[in-house]
Amino acid sequence: MSLLYPATLLILGLATASVSLAHDSRSCVLTEDEDRSICRHYFEGMTIDLPLKVQLERPETDCDRLVVKVLQQQGTLFAQLREPLVFENESCSTMASISLDLPDVRAETDLLVQVLHVKRENGQGDVRQEPVEVIALRIYPDTILDPLRLLAEKNSIIVYDNDGQLSSFFDQQEVDYITGFGTLSGTPIGLFVGYEDPERLLEDSSIEAAVIFREKIIDLPQVRTVSSDGRTRVYVEMNLLQDLQSSPLTQKALMKIINLAINPNPSNRG
Repeated sequence: MSLLYPATLLILGLATASVSLAHDSRSCVLTEDEDRSICRHYFEGMTIDLPLKVQLERPETDCDRLVVKVLQQQGTLFAQLREPLVFENESCSTMASISLDLPDVRAETDLLVQVLHVKRENGQGDVRQEPVEVIALRIYPDTILDPLRLLAEKNSIIVYDNDGQLSSFFDQQEVDYITGFGTLSGTPIGLFVGYEDPERLLEDSSIEAAVIFREKIIDLPQVRTVSSDGRTRVYVEMNLLQDLQSSPLTQKALMKIINLAINPNPSNRG
């Protein structure tokens, strides 16, 4: 849950538009209709090992098989995405996880992984399927940083990065940036990681928007905004950058934080 105060955004988790409760791939967000939460977030095309918590009263005698279905949400309906995975009875009490190949998606897509207990009844071949676990996933396209790539084409992004964490990530993601105050274009944006006194570097520069990543928690995990004389400084006081490569929510948070530096007026936030 995020709370907004004058000049300060307190974040218990990540700065996303949805409710967020934790700072990793298990962050829980509400669906748009708020009827359920999704706690697992992955990029498209990944192969994941999905933990299961199947609980049966007597798996040794009552379980003929487990069937795992992957369903994709289409509006208010769910359609089966692929052929079900079938696990015969010897796996019922020992199956702790399944390997799942995630599909490529064009937009954020919700999946349901449904584990069904299939049991024969009355010795005549009749079967009954009971859901024993349902896991909600959200899959993200690898395009979260596209607005940043477009922004960098016309505006200088200056990165001062003590340990190379952010610059290495930008290199991998093909985001253009520079590392000094040379010839700047457009509306320059400064990104500082690990600098104790970035204000000293900024005071004589033409940078109007800057983000200072403290990569540590000073009091509470927070994003603190200070604006004066047409300049905006955003101070990120949490460990954010370490999850950039693997976490869709962290990449979304990065985009929102940079947008906050460019558009500090709350009415302009996306």
